[in-house]
Amino acid sequence: MPDRIDPDRWLRAIDGKRFKRRVKHNGSVSVDKHEYYVKKQLRGRYVVLQVDASQQQFLVWLDGKPIKPIKVKGLYGEVLGFADYLALLCQEAVSDWRRWQHKRRRLMRSTN
Repeated sequence: MPDRIDPDRWLRAIDGKRFKRRVKHNGSVSVDKHEYYVKKQLRGRYVVLQVDASQQQFLVWLDGKPIKPIKVKGLYGEVLGFADYLALLCQEAVSDWRRWQHKRRRLMRSTN
């Protein structure tokens, strides 16, 4: 195992990748478990978010034109020791499990 780990390195692997998202009623879009505000006036429209790893941001495109940059959420911004990284992964696993349970309970209530 390496002594030091860059938990943000994954971003470089998807540099330039584009994600198409529909703007929600509140002007936001979702990528993974994060919400990003785009513009309320664009609700219902589709935008493309292009990864710019060097700037750690998404460039939001509408109809082939860039409209705004948005910082990528959930980055750590530092290289971590292996033990610290492992502890962080464990915390995230618990958080993801709780989020899944919450979603499941909401779904079960809505079907009853």
